Amino acid sequence: MMTTQTRHINPYIVGRPIYDRESFFGRRKLFRFIEDNLKQNTQVVLLHGQRRIGKSSVLMQIPNFVGLGEFVFIYFDLHDKTRLPLDSILQNLASTIADKLNIPQSESLSLNYKTVFSDEFLPQVIEVLKEQKRKMVWLLDEFDVLNDQTPDSPVESFFPYLETLIGQYNNLFIIPVIGRRVEDLTNLKSLFRQAVNQEIGLLEKSDAKALITEPAAHYLNYDSQAIDAILELSSGHPYFTQVICNALFLQAEEEDKSEITCDDVTKIVDDAIETAEGGLAWFRDGLPIPERVVFSAVAQAEKIAEKKNNSVTEEPLKLLREYGVIITEALNKAPENLVQWEFLERVENSEFHYKIKVKLVRYWLVKRYPLRQAIWDLEKVDLDACRLFELAEDIAENRNLSSSDIYEQIAKLNPNHFTALFKLAEDYLDTKNYQQALEKYNRAYKVDPTRAYEGYELMRGKKYRIWWNKNRLTLALLSVFLLTISVTINLFQLSQVQTQLKEKKARLDELEKLKEENARLTKQVKELKSTRTNLIWRSESNLTQITNLHQICFGNTNLNSVQTVFGSNKPPFRGYIKISSSKTGRCDVGDTFNGSFDLSGSSGHCVGDVTITWQNNNNAFIEWNITNLGSACPVDSKRWQVNTYPAVG
Repeated sequence: MMTTQTRHINPYIVGRPIYDRESFFGRRKLFRFIEDNLKQNTQVVLLHGQRRIGKSSVLMQIPNFVGLGEFVFIYFDLHDKTRLPLDSILQNLASTIADKLNIPQSESLSLNYKTVFSDEFLPQVIEVLKEQKRKMVWLLDEFDVLNDQTPDSPVESFFPYLETLIGQYNNLFIIPVIGRRVEDLTNLKSLFRQAVNQEIGLLEKSDAKALITEPAAHYLNYDSQAIDAILELSSGHPYFTQVICNALFLQAEEEDKSEITCDDVTKIVDDAIETAEGGLAWFRDGLPIPERVVFSAVAQAEKIAEKKNNSVTEEPLKLLREYGVIITEALNKAPENLVQWEFLERVENSEFHYKIKVKLVRYWLVKRYPLRQAIWDLEKVDLDACRLFELAEDIAENRNLSSSDIYEQIAKLNPNHFTALFKLAEDYLDTKNYQQALEKYNRAYKVDPTRAYEGYELMRGKKYRIWWNKNRLTLALLSVFLLTISVTINLFQLSQVQTQLKEKKARLDELEKLKEENARLTKQVKELKSTRTNLIWRSESNLTQITNLHQICFGNTNLNSVQTVFGSNKPPFRGYIKISSSKTGRCDVGDTFNGSFDLSGSSGHCVGDVTITWQNNNNAFIEWNITNLGSACPVDSKRWQVNTYPAVG
């Protein structure tokens, strides 16, 4: 128990790299990947991952877990060196290497930095390491910051120079870490075109559990439901797992308790969000604006679904339209980008519905960046539109234009510049262009109902006057038409009686057709019953054969004679299918039967789920879903599909 007499240091680390080996959990597969590639003389091993995923901590831990004694690891952080010239970067790097190896640094480095570094200093370092039978590995943190195209950025010289060094020294290795995808870093593509790369992603479940329980194992006990609740909030993201556990530790200390329950996890969500505020903001700020807005849209969609107790969330782009957003090409691509960058995942069996991977991030987005607020960031996506808006009044005055002309130009550049939208609505109202004002206010009301309320309500009142002025002639003609109708009413009633008689005759004809169809179906059922024991359903290739498949339409749930193949030129598998629920009497088009299968052959034993869809009495569609894919069932894919057709056996 945590008592006031036994206060402990909070062991959960938030917001800084982990230097201590005992405080680091997981990533063993990643370290084996790095070590294997270094031993195979792979000179560039690229690591990448989203912000706050623990990239710096991984770099710090490489010396603790990779090739102990065989490599010399030089950690070098580039985060604060974006505006330094190449000579200063190389001086800092040389100083770091010299301190690590306890060797002197060249006095002339600053005079001719590129030549001295590559031709004098590095050969000296390599010679020292050869005597020690070790290799040098540079661990380059925040490597992609040098890719930023600022006027003082060293990108134009540093990356080509580094590529030259790697080509010149085959015993020099680098492990750079980046927070973006290589495809997005044009200046790095040549350097990394042959590099192996590995993502630093979420922790595996067992490692995430260890991160939760082991740091405070001597004085805190997490029950299983509490662990599950933490993992549901963090999805194994190390930063957010640490944040949640940090808040739980503080709460336990304050309440003088040692048992952590699911209720405790629920109580600290707001505290965890507050603790992680800086990291969460940085996590979001690394995204382009369209992705930020879609991120908030998915969070809002999940909140709505949760409130309505719906299992399926609304499509984020559809929700954005409801908020007055016009969907641009960038917004269309944003959901897929967020899936690729592992911020979102698709809802099962849905192409356009998503959920946020880390639930704590979703709670934070709803709280700090509600969708109504987040969409206003879209005003910033087009800098030309922003500059034009700032100068709109001056341009209109100097060029003798109406301000609405300028705002229309802004809307063409950026259809989601909402301030320009409101200005347009107000201008059209002031100039009594009610049709245009009504159109703009309708959309503005979706964007911000409070701000647009007064103009929107005013235009709703004027809408009827606009409609009357526009349709006066039509109304007059309608009056004449109604007068004509009243004169000929008796003839119309007679026509109605005739029409009713025709409709009754048509219904009788339809009944006759239904009787004929019923007789035809009854005959088909009898035919199927008569052949219940001698039909073999075959695929076009004849490689799939199922005896008496149609018997599932007549109460049979066991198909004991089944043969199929999984892949071309593969040996057949034979066994049985068991249907969970059959029909009695007949099958209709579209009927679906679910069940399981158990098939064996010379190459293995495959089991799994099967779905049979009744296309018609001459076609059944089979879908196999293998659940033991691997050594037991060594085929190429877990999912297979085939059409079958009946033939006399």
